[in-house]
Amino acid sequence: MARILALSPSEDGYVIELEPYGEISFKGDLAPLRPLVGAELDREDEEELWGVLTKPALSDGAAALAMRPMTRAMLLEKLEDKGHDEQLAERAADRLESYGALDDAEYARMFAQERRARGWGSMRIRSELRRRGVDDDITEEVLDELGTGEEAIESFILSKAGDGLLDRKEAKKVSDALMRRGFRWQDIAPILREYTEE
Repeated sequence: MARILALSPSEDGYVIELEPYGEISFKGDLAPLRPLVGAELDREDEEELWGVLTKPALSDGAAALAMRPMTRAMLLEKLEDKGHDEQLAERAADRLESYGALDDAEYARMFAQERRARGWGSMRIRSELRRRGVDDDITEEVLDELGTGEEAIESFILSKAGDGLLDRKEAKKVSDALMRRGFRWQDIAPILREYTEE
């Protein structure tokens, strides 16, 4: 059972001491909470309390997602930067996931497809998704669906080779450029050989 032990003002809102969860920073209307101070909360009251506490973070989270897609990690960082308590940010993210507004797998698919269309390789996509907080299992699943990027590799090589073949020096420059884009040598080599002079 939860119990509000105390409510006190803070610099940008209030601090609620909630047993057994500890101190929670809260921005919002205290009116619905005041009658609950000191009372044992049953499950229904506790759910209602979390709904009131989470509402400002949920509102800010929905507004952020309306501006642009994000991963859960990106959203949590944004909410915490706006001053929302970590527990409330997590609960808001959970709620947004349950609504389907926040979906790391869908974000990863869209991101990977868009970056592949720009000529990025799997290693660079993987690195960027990891930096954005996407789980490795989701990333690997998305990259498996995406494939090795043979078309992107060939398109890049053709843009450099034109109608002719590349000499060794040009082929080295092309392979280095493709590896910087995140493609693996083992995926580049067989295609590059077709467009390189003996």
